[in-house]
Amino acid sequence: MKVSIVTNVYNEERNLREYFESLQKQTFKDYELIMVYDESTDNTLKIIEEYKEKFNMKIIKLQHVGLREARRIGFDKAAGDIIFILDADITFHENAIETLLKCFEDPEVAIASYHYYYSGNTWAIKGYNFLRDLSLKLRENGKFAIDWIGGGACAYRKKMIDEIGGLAQGGEIQEDTDILWKIQQKGLKAEIVYKNYALHKESGRIIDLMKKEYKYGKQQAGLFSVHKKRFFRLRTLVTYYPLITIILFLYSWKLALILMFIAFLGSYAIFFRIVKSPFSYKIYAFIDQFLIYLSWSLGFLKGRIIATKIGMNYKYMHSNKI
Repeated sequence: MKVSIVTNVYNEERNLREYFESLQKQTFKDYELIMVYDESTDNTLKIIEEYKEKFNMKIIKLQHVGLREARRIGFDKAAGDIIFILDADITFHENAIETLLKCFEDPEVAIASYHYYYSGNTWAIKGYNFLRDLSLKLRENGKFAIDWIGGGACAYRKKMIDEIGGLAQGGEIQEDTDILWKIQQKGLKAEIVYKNYALHKESGRIIDLMKKEYKYGKQQAGLFSVHKKRFFRLRTLVTYYPLITIILFLYSWKLALILMFIAFLGSYAIFFRIVKSPFSYKIYAFIDQFLIYLSWSLGFLKGRIIATKIGMNYKYMHSNKI
């Protein structure tokens, strides 16, 4: 079973050395490393070339096509049966690749992913990691189905991905979730390794987390254009409660505060007791959740407005729409 690792990079000079060092420490070493250089404006290429002889490395140089297109090009060029998509701002435990490869011993597994955490010690990161712990527990206990994978910390069985049209191209869409849902529709399996094998670097500022979720919301506007039935699940609709609260606040701040208090009590009673953490972390998590959902829903609305404005839905290369 051949293995490829694809990493697309743009202005990653701050992260690359630590990323390469985490790869050098891996217990599994029989892989090709494809570095997709997306025309950075810093010393990214210089650092890649510095490490080239230390790996079985291929370098693909592009004229800044963007993250998703660069990732897709690297995926298509990879020779492996199993292709890892790893981001340069994530560092990995020394057994990470070996552990994820074991998931593919089951021939029906098409995707495997790490459940990663964010680095940092700010209140926003503490709350965000608490939410990740919570989602981990719910999935481990079977209360939530696997409906998410870490797009920059996952592996694909190439043959199965090619059979559903490959990675998405064009428009804005969460390609990792898109692929996951299409795979599940085919009756194939996805696996998540729940131990802490990957650590994602973050600034620790809540505003940066909000910007990221706003972007995800825009991408999910495209995602739900393809997977329309998924939108009407309770878990998706609940993400709009912060936006409803803001609108309600314009009418009555008292009603808005009551709604927030009810939401906190409900979250604490149903979910927050599952994870044992200091109470302050749960407060941070509730604030994070409110701001993240607000950012996501605003991004989603912006995405739908854009799609309507141009008079068409987002276009994709996928032929198998669900």
